[in-house]
Amino acid sequence: MIDQDIFLQFKRRNHDAFQCVYDTYHSLCHVIIYSILKHKEWSEDVLQDVFVKAYEKAPTCQSNQTLQAWLALIAKNTALNALAKKKELSWQEAYEDYLPQEEVHDVFQTWHRQLTDKENLILAYKLVYDLGFETIARLLNMSVTSVYQHYKQCLEKIKEDYV
Repeated sequence: MIDQDIFLQFKRRNHDAFQCVYDTYHSLCHVIIYSILKHKEWSEDVLQDVFVKAYEKAPTCQSNQTLQAWLALIAKNTALNALAKKKELSWQEAYEDYLPQEEVHDVFQTWHRQLTDKENLILAYKLVYDLGFETIARLLNMSVTSVYQHYKQCLEKIKEDYV
């Protein structure tokens, strides 16, 4: 979390404060976007769109305590909108600039492919960003119980392959 002074400067669209917000939250937003789009270069482009929107809408953010959730919601919605637009285009148009590159297959990528989009988001929110189940439930429009059950199922899937 950033301090209150930086948050207030961010709301006034101060460049240095914006850079601090970007440095603090870009990896969270990238994980959210990548879990939806599943494409590195495309995710990086959408990440830039997220922070352009965040800069434009900075004065509307309510508080420093909600900044993380606010950015996560912008990231989720921007990625979902990008995905919806891609579905409207032909395959060639959508991937013209995003041809798959040879990827390094590490454990994280293996897990990522095994899990559903929802499971990837829940796992990232919980393990990487240490968000509580209530916060995750709000971000994903789910009940806390459902988030918890998905989280446990996700861990079981991973455990089956590596234990």
